[in-house]
Amino acid sequence: MPKLDPNPAPFRPQGRVTPRPDHVAEQFAGKICGAMLDLFVGYDERLLAPESRDLTTFQTPFRALRLITLPMGWSNLVPIFHDDVTYILQPEIPDKTIPYINDVLIKGPDDWHIVPETGLPATHPANPGVWLAIWEFFQDVNRILQCMKYCSGTFSGRKLQLCVER
Repeated sequence: MPKLDPNPAPFRPQGRVTPRPDHVAEQFAGKICGAMLDLFVGYDERLLAPESRDLTTFQTPFRALRLITLPMGWSNLVPIFHDDVTYILQPEIPDKTIPYINDVLIKGPDDWHIVPETGLPATHPANPGVWLAIWEFFQDVNRILQCMKYCSGTFSGRKLQLCVER
């Protein structure tokens, strides 16, 4: 699993840009279902490089303070955060997911794996009550959740959309 560099070089160039929404939508066309996970925390979790922290010093009535995390509203905040999420999920991109800033969109299966003899969706061999396509989809969801869990990422349960039909 990839780990984020705890002490990144200051002003490192960003390798990725945020994808266009229409490009993301095209990737999910024709899928039988999908999921959307919204990262619960993010921007304020990314530490600034120690040598950049003094550049954020500001005065308060009590003493001088400095930021140690990315400041909200900073012009490069979105690309940096998107770059981090993309780095964490790189083993699953583009086959299973395409992250969009703090939203992790998970692609569902292309078809139901219809059994020709019965005309019904195939079921999982160990559990005939579960459709195989949905079981495979939840395996993908689990791998993506584990990638984020490994990097201490959490998702908002209130914004969770799981196995949404097209």
